[in-house]
Amino acid sequence: MHSWGRNESKHLRCEYKDRREQCSDICTRCTFAMKSDGDAAVAEGDTELAIRQYKRALFAEPRFADAWVSLGNAYGMRAEYNNALDAFDRAIAIDPTYGDALFGKAIVLRSIGHTDAAMLLANTILSLYDHANVRKLKEKLIEDGAVDGGITYTLDHAIDKMTALAYTVLQENGLCGADGRVVTERVICRKETFTHRTILFCKKQYGSLGSEKVRSESILTAFYASVCATLFYYQDKSGFANTDPFDYLIDHMDLEQAGTTAERLLGIQHDETACTALWDMIYGYVRSVLEIAESVQPAAEIDHAIQDAAESAYMIGMMYAIRAHEQQEENRV
Repeated sequence: MHSWGRNESKHLRCEYKDRREQCSDICTRCTFAMKSDGDAAVAEGDTELAIRQYKRALFAEPRFADAWVSLGNAYGMRAEYNNALDAFDRAIAIDPTYGDALFGKAIVLRSIGHTDAAMLLANTILSLYDHANVRKLKEKLIEDGAVDGGITYTLDHAIDKMTALAYTVLQENGLCGADGRVVTERVICRKETFTHRTILFCKKQYGSLGSEKVRSESILTAFYASVCATLFYYQDKSGFANTDPFDYLIDHMDLEQAGTTAERLLGIQHDETACTALWDMIYGYVRSVLEIAESVQPAAEIDHAIQDAAESAYMIGMMYAIRAHEQQEENRV
């Protein structure tokens, strides 16, 4: 078994693994002992006996993911590839992030000549784990003629990466609180509704220009509009009572002009250096998250990833505006 990392779920484990002397031994043979006997048989080259032992263990406990992987490996040694794939799939069904099961399946796919499918699975594994053995497998697959379509991400993993990226942007630009936390004005932090409606606006406005334009503008508009909403809030707190930020923006500005309005409210519209710094920050974030979002599989989940990216951009915009407001207040004093 390889060491993969924190993504794997907690699998079935013998509660007496490290304290065998306390085991009551009331059963003739426990499922863990059956698997151990199978492992011993593999070590001696007796895959037929090993398969029988793994099946006995799985009969006693069908959700024993480790035993399914061991069974898949044993079948692979015997070139019984269909049985091996079925065993690995059973383990993956129990834990979709189980590195040994995913890697074992990729090895079998390569063995039966399904190199492109093996490459896709290898990239999926690398989206979960940075693992040397998987990188070596990719090199062999490329030698076999497989096409490397690049890293693919599950939706959850893509969101994790985009959220981490957003936090990095906040840290690098000094936008977090003194304790490193993201502090916001709760009264205007309705980002889910706000960004959903922003995306709908961008689909209507830019739909004819293609999906990439819609996605990038959705993130940018969420950022700039959040800057505007935050600074409008400081100017007119009473106007935000029981009001959705998006409704307030519609009443006070044209979303097509969100970037221009944000620069004006920040007081940087004539400051090329300040504007460039702002553009570099948000456009850098947009480029990075679009690359991640475009790699989400299945592709039907990309819109959900963009929604999350827009929510992160909203928070970046809010923090940027809060810091700008604080500086404006300090300058007045």
